[in-house]
Amino acid sequence: MLIIFFLLHLLLLFLSPHLIPYLGFFPYADEITKFNLPQFLHPLANFDGIHYLLIATRGYAHYEQAFFPLYPFLIRLFSFLNPFLVALLLSSLSFFIASRFFPFSRRAFLFFLAFPTSFFFLTVYTESLFFLLFSLTLYFLDKRRYFLVFIFSLLASFTRLIGLFLFIPILFHFLQKRPLRPAALITLAPFLGLGLYCLYLFHTTGDPLFFFHSQPAFGANRSTSLILFPQVIFRYLKIIFLAAPDFKYFIAVFELLTFLFFFAVLSVDLKKHLSSRNFLSPSSSLLLFSFAVLLLPTLTGTFSSLPRYVLFCPSVFIYLANLPRKAIQNLILLVFSLLHLLAFSFFIQGYFIS
Repeated sequence: MLIIFFLLHLLLLFLSPHLIPYLGFFPYADEITKFNLPQFLHPLANFDGIHYLLIATRGYAHYEQAFFPLYPFLIRLFSFLNPFLVALLLSSLSFFIASRFFPFSRRAFLFFLAFPTSFFFLTVYTESLFFLLFSLTLYFLDKRRYFLVFIFSLLASFTRLIGLFLFIPILFHFLQKRPLRPAALITLAPFLGLGLYCLYLFHTTGDPLFFFHSQPAFGANRSTSLILFPQVIFRYLKIIFLAAPDFKYFIAVFELLTFLFFFAVLSVDLKKHLSSRNFLSPSSSLLLFSFAVLLLPTLTGTFSSLPRYVLFCPSVFIYLANLPRKAIQNLILLVFSLLHLLAFSFFIQGYFIS
């Protein structure tokens, strides 16, 4: 499946420029050409990707602290090579290794690969690195290798804010297994990773939450005030009924439908777990982790980028893989795959997808 996944996207990198007009009006788009890789690879560093490359080569510029540091730091470690090439290898290898460790069934992994935004695992984004750290945390938690759990969960929250939520499966594990001596330290590891980044931000900017306060600078209409998701849904309904049907309109529809679909699946799954006698199971902890990942972005007042964030709602893919009717599974896979092909093709040509 992974070989087909890689080859299909390589084919689209060649075909899409002949089918879709180029847009690509995002900051620093011309900087990608300075890394001297073949032009067909340039789209893999679109949007956030070029920011990670610039951070890796020249450090943080103002407001770029919105991007967490571990991914560009690892690129910088091998700066004697081409940073763009290093980033692509880091993403691809991380994704390949993570797929060997994450507790997906073959069917669940197929849903995961087919999902419309899973192509981000091949780009200069943090998705693959976080997926690797997420997978290793769960794997070594199951093996009771707590020192490694501490390291990988700390690094996960040094890569993405949602790494903080790894305290949920760790806490559930200790509540069920009851090895109390290391419990508090290991459970706090994700908070420590975020805390280290906050200390760095306080030292360099005077604001320990600058990763959050700098978000509005990137034009995603994010608010730094708390907004509940019913308000966000109302805002999106206004867009659907009042806005002109251009490309941004369809992305807004995509974002809203993604939220509603994932929220519905997780809610149904939660009802099943609440009726279970063993709510402290690993599957329950993944469910709560998935809910946290889904709801966190909505607090900023938008569903922007949500179709990418929900890649780390594993309970949804596991639930879909266990649907009793194969016909429904196959229909969902078909819809996912078609949307995936469209989303990646437009992303290649510089259209914001997520």
